[in-house]
Amino acid sequence: ELSGKGQLLRIRTECSANPGRRGRAAPLTRVLLTFKSPVELPGGSSARHKVREETEVELSSADSFARILDALGLRPFFRYEKIRSTYVLPMAARWARGLLIEFDETPIGNFVELEGSPAAIDRAAKLLGFSPAQHILANYGQLYREDCLRRGVPPGDMVFARRWK
Repeated sequence: ELSGKGQLLRIRTECSANPGRRGRAAPLTRVLLTFKSPVELPGGSSARHKVREETEVELSSADSFARILDALGLRPFFRYEKIRSTYVLPMAARWARGLLIEFDETPIGNFVELEGSPAAIDRAAKLLGFSPAQHILANYGQLYREDCLRRGVPPGDMVFARRWK
């Protein structure tokens, strides 16, 4: 089992919220298969950053690949939805090259994810007003289970009550 090894295989469907100029073009949809290696925590339990290698490939169909995984005996164990807005700092901020600032709206709240080098993450977090004590290393599955426990409800999938269009 992948989760027992700290690994993850994810099928992600991305839908662009920007339909193009003057709303004429159809929204873009991409399907990505991502393999995530086990998490490394440089610095052990006091780590403020997690390092995880990701390998992605674009797929033509989420449903077709899900059927392949099912035929191989792999079953989904958690589904979640989020609305993500991704930002980058201006080119003049050379220290931030390669840094992604991602704002995620989820059914359990809003989160900021910073992806980049540890130095860039620390600097951006400080500029955004976050202290090191506010860094969260848990994934959405862990955060969702904690939220369900707090609310006294059984965990299922972390999806919005209504579908976003």
